Amino acid sequence: MTIICKTMVEKTLIVSILTWAVPFLLGLFASLIIDTLRKFKKNRRNKAFIILYLGNTIKPTLIELEKAYKQIKDKIKINKVGHFSMLAFENFNTRVLNAIQPVEYYEIFKEQYVDLDEIITMIDFISNDLPIKINDDYWNYLNEHVKLNNATGDYNHIEKCEVCINHKKGVLNKVDSRIKETKDLIEKIDKITNKTANKG
Repeated sequence: MTIICKTMVEKTLIVSILTWAVPFLLGLFASLIIDTLRKFKKNRRNKAFIILYLGNTIKPTLIELEKAYKQIKDKIKINKVGHFSMLAFENFNTRVLNAIQPVEYYEIFKEQYVDLDEIITMIDFISNDLPIKINDDYWNYLNEHVKLNNATGDYNHIEKCEVCINHKKGVLNKVDSRIKETKDLIEKIDKITNKTANKG
């Protein structure tokens, strides 16, 4: 009789544990599936947004940036002083991209993470040296140099002075570098957007 009672108590205990554990485990499993689906959906939405932002905002801006760098290069080559219109490129930055954490970028882009990181780094680098800044820095330097050398009004000074000539060469090399970097960045954006489009 004690064996039967003991067996019944054990069965009752097992049934009560299963009655409690099965719904808990099913709920836990369902919760994991729901979280995984939410994360997948969020990552997919973020990836689509990043690709759209790079393709529709950054890439067209890079094309305009390249034109602006060339415009400045031409003006500096001939030492043309004067005002000219130029875009401010206020949307050329990584603020939007920095809203997503690097860990999320890796989860979203996997093996393309390195390419995306290079793109973000290049955007940051170029955005700190936009055409208008290079132009302003060039002319401000020359104005200060001319003032220090008591050559204000002497337009030939810029053409003959070794310091001015070397500064001009340095700035033109810098502009050439920025033009190359904008082209490289366009290629990197095309690469990551095309890979992503092919993966679906």
